[in-house]
Amino acid sequence: MYLWIVLLLWYGVLSFHILCFVIFFSPFVSKRRAADKKGQKKQVSLDPATKRPVKTSPLVAETAAEKALFAKGENNYLAKKEAAKMALRKQTPNDEESDLIHALWLQGLDYHGISLSLLHINLPCTWK
Repeated sequence: MYLWIVLLLWYGVLSFHILCFVIFFSPFVSKRRAADKKGQKKQVSLDPATKRPVKTSPLVAETAAEKALFAKGENNYLAKKEAAKMALRKQTPNDEESDLIHALWLQGLDYHGISLSLLHINLPCTWK
């Protein structure tokens, strides 16, 4: 017996992502196991005449459970969007984050047994 599970991961203006699991159940196997087959697919809405992307039909939440699920997804989306704005590649670390990064760097040196005195290089020449 096979069980198909299809989850809608993301729904956008022009496309949506789905995740599909196929699980085989047998009365002779007592322990549970992971999905036998797993796949992820991105679907893009195309105009049949022009073959260009067009807007997808909107999903309508009808029940209270669906509305709660959509609200949870919207909150996750907004949280990820805010977290992306705070990425180190887009914004320099503040004082607290700089101290934390420095402390982690020092812990890495201690872990590998590197002494700070080894990092200071004495050059044989002098500057004039």
